[in-house]
Amino acid sequence: MIIEITGRHGSITEGLKQHARDRLDQALRHSPELVSAHVVLDYEKQRQMAEIIVSGPGLHATVHAESEDAYLSLDRCAEKLRHQLEKAQGKRRDRRRKGHSHEDRAEAERAAIEEELARTTADDGTALPEAVRTSVRLSKLEYGEAVARLPASDEGLVVYLDATSSAIQILFTREDGTHVILEAEPEQD
Repeated sequence: MIIEITGRHGSITEGLKQHARDRLDQALRHSPELVSAHVVLDYEKQRQMAEIIVSGPGLHATVHAESEDAYLSLDRCAEKLRHQLEKAQGKRRDRRRKGHSHEDRAEAERAAIEEELARTTADDGTALPEAVRTSVRLSKLEYGEAVARLPASDEGLVVYLDATSSAIQILFTREDGTHVILEAEPEQD
């Protein structure tokens, strides 16, 4: 990992640089995926400020701390960073447990493709013709009302609830001009 330590408004002693490296090593011990860290130390009157910025694939974290002592500011910053990284690691772990990992998604896609193939393939392995699904709103109609709606139908048929029997009926016209009513009945066991 690349660790860069810079100072604003003052110089940084080797002891302070080593302290920053040690604290970063402790904070980043369980985050090997991080590729860079930048420590910025700033001095203003009696305030010693520290900022740590880390980044890696899928993660970017920035923490700030200030006190009257630069070492204490670094310690607080490192603790905040450790806490943020643990929280981010927990979120990634939870996402994987909930099935959001790449492997789970790939497995779900494979299963969906296999299911689609099973639905569109006959028992002998030949492809079934594609079916177009459409939904209809069922209205209670008399036979005469259904016949009146037939010419306006895009599909050439009318699906309706019979006003007297409440059965689902399908009305269409044959090529010879006769009307046919199909009535849906549940299969008897």
